[in-house]
Amino acid sequence: MNYLSKKSTQAIALFLTLLISTVVFASNPLSGLVITEVFLDSTMSGNSWIEIYNPTNNSLVLEKLRLSNIRTTNVLPDLKDEIKVNAKEIIILCADMKIFEKLYGKLQNRIIEVKALTMLSNGGFISLATKNNHETGGDIIRYGVREMSLKAQSRAGNYIIQFSENKSFSRKIVESVIGESISEFQKSNPTPGYLN
Repeated sequence: MNYLSKKSTQAIALFLTLLISTVVFASNPLSGLVITEVFLDSTMSGNSWIEIYNPTNNSLVLEKLRLSNIRTTNVLPDLKDEIKVNAKEIIILCADMKIFEKLYGKLQNRIIEVKALTMLSNGGFISLATKNNHETGGDIIRYGVREMSLKAQSRAGNYIIQFSENKSFSRKIVESVIGESISEFQKSNPTPGYLN
């Protein structure tokens, strides 16, 4: 009887792991809207904005936006129509439309004013929900003052965002093996409306 060597066995195991990972990766695309860039200004909260991207090939509906410091389930404005985000489209939620346009000009993207973004606390979270996507359709960021966010980062990784200091925090869309978007936010020059 012919036995495989230990190295051969390890090579086969690695190959099978990569093969299974590729199949899982291919069959579990990101299924909901994701936050791709954030500018949260604690000194002038009217400057704050959030960029949201639809990474799928289908239209999705932004159903809820929640802020931890506001006791409500939804801070999106009451619009007549649903906030539908087309495939591969970027939309921006800003605290103050006039301030946003003064800083960045008129963009081709759809911009929606969400006054609640002016009410940021020292730290907390902002989460969004995609309609009909249940738990897999949610995305969340945690934010806070430098000391709070650095302490949290040491425990939870780099999805904790500090308040912006002339810089935004952006992330590339990276899909994990199990189909979740687990990529790190990095400080960068603000580029609302463009994926980094």
